[in-house]
Amino acid sequence: MKNTYGVTVGEYVTVGHSVTLHGCVVEDRCLIGMGSIILNGAKIGAGSIIAAGTLIPERTIVEPGSLWMGSPGKFRRKLEAGEDEMIMRYAQNYLGYTEEYLRER
Repeated sequence: MKNTYGVTVGEYVTVGHSVTLHGCVVEDRCLIGMGSIILNGAKIGAGSIIAAGTLIPERTIVEPGSLWMGSPGKFRRKLEAGEDEMIMRYAQNYLGYTEEYLRER
């Protein structure tokens, strides 16, 4: 699908274990929960959370700052104050893990 749908992942995005990103766009500062599947043409707006195990169907547009859950994924609510900080904390943790791993090599 690379000639039809590329995969674009923004900055400070945390992608959980066993996630499938297939022909989609994930904007900056998102948290993609474990086992989620995001399909062709979907766009995950900046600062959003996709809960673990969520299926985002083709061409779905997730508005920035949203929480989506389920299979198929559905909008649950706008993120609350402080949840954006949690997303950044997770991203910063993983950057720290990378630095620690490289130092130990």
